[in-house]
Amino acid sequence: MYFNILQVFAISERLALPCPPIDEQGGKYDFSHVLDFCTQLAALVVTPVKDSSNFAQDYNTVDVPIGRSNIIPNRLSFNLNAFRNLKTLKFSALSTENIVDIELLKPTLQTICVHNTTITHINQVLLCDNLHKGCDVPSLVPEHAAPTSSNGNDELLSTDAWNELSELDLTGNLLTQIDGSVRTAPKLRRLVLEQNRIRTVQNLAELPHLQMLSLSGNLIAECVDWHLTMGNLVTLKLSQNKIKSLSGLRKLLSLVNLDLSCNLIEDLDEVVYVANLPLLETLRLTGNPLAGSVDYRPRVLARFHQRAAEISLDNEPGTQQEMDTALVLSALLIARQRQRQK
Repeated sequence: MYFNILQVFAISERLALPCPPIDEQGGKYDFSHVLDFCTQLAALVVTPVKDSSNFAQDYNTVDVPIGRSNIIPNRLSFNLNAFRNLKTLKFSALSTENIVDIELLKPTLQTICVHNTTITHINQVLLCDNLHKGCDVPSLVPEHAAPTSSNGNDELLSTDAWNELSELDLTGNLLTQIDGSVRTAPKLRRLVLEQNRIRTVQNLAELPHLQMLSLSGNLIAECVDWHLTMGNLVTLKLSQNKIKSLSGLRKLLSLVNLDLSCNLIEDLDEVVYVANLPLLETLRLTGNPLAGSVDYRPRVLARFHQRAAEISLDNEPGTQQEMDTALVLSALLIARQRQRQK
């Protein structure tokens, strides 16, 4: 269900008003039907204005007054207590920091999407209503409130945990890192951080259920021992980054789908690091310098040796001719390795 920010703000403000015990105006001020509708919603999409189709890519839209009024969407603070049974929450071009209370949504919310905003940290979403979002997040959310530490690094309360959150999509923002606030969503399975400014990957070690990670369109140049923090990944998307070496991916043994298109990979021998992954089925390398080399496809497939027929390279399985060439090249590679060993 689509709501513009003004509608959400109005509902929030109405909830804050005292309700008369008896409505003598013939139902004129009756708000129960609105609340009943809101509490039954399972999905909510909040946009800057009613017709937001032209504003999806415009960061400045939220700073423009609505119509002829002086109401600026980005300056409206609100709570979401009326939508207490939501499973999916999406924000477009609006900062989640305007949410002053999201507590009632945490037991049920499964998906959060925040697109096209100027947020720079994940804690601006997951800890949007926490005054101490800038403090260190403990590795495990405690059962009870911990006393305030003398150094000011307050531990988060158990109420900050997103116990049912399985998908977090923060595409098209200005994120620079993956901060410790992701630990408050221990059941996260899908994490989409495309089109941001992330350079390094961290704080994912305590997400044991994470199966899909998308970091396409960032500034990542190195993948150093990623198996130590994301050993259960099934799908990894790293297109449109600045990656040259694949050695840091060599132990992601559960990986099935890997997208490395549009990076800076030049050496075909880098493929060996991912060719040894036992479950890998899909590999995308198009848009890399090596993709322009002679016999690119059979030379890549040759690195998979006996598994070459199981691999879909750039969304296409190998043709019979490519497979014949790959088997010959594979035999040559094996012979060369044996010579080196001697």
